[in-house]
Amino acid sequence: MANPDGGTGYPGQIQARDSVTKAPLDLFADETAGALKVALYCYDPDDLAWERMLQPVVDPIKEGVEYTLAYYDGSGNMEYFCLNATHGALTSATTWVIKKFFYDGSSNFTGWQKLTGSVDGRAALGWV
Repeated sequence: MANPDGGTGYPGQIQARDSVTKAPLDLFADETAGALKVALYCYDPDDLAWERMLQPVVDPIKEGVEYTLAYYDGSGNMEYFCLNATHGALTSATTWVIKKFFYDGSSNFTGWQKLTGSVDGRAALGWV
């Protein structure tokens, strides 16, 4: 694949330039990590050579991204909003924070209540 400089690209690699200096940056997809990375190099004065800098991979699923579920009633109103600090938590886990929303007969919002329990057992949590 050709790039604007007339060179060739590499499979799975996107070529990019710094917005100020216009210096080339190697931006590539790391399929193993499921992330985009920038290949940066630094000069090692001990080895007298350029070495690739290693960057940490941040996995949003493992880095504390919350897990949410929403349930709606037959009128399209949100009935339950469920939140768990563990992404991918089982709906049977009792660590869910669950908000139940209340509506009158005309689907007007009248209030909400928050309890902790399992998503599977949300209807029997003792809502007031």
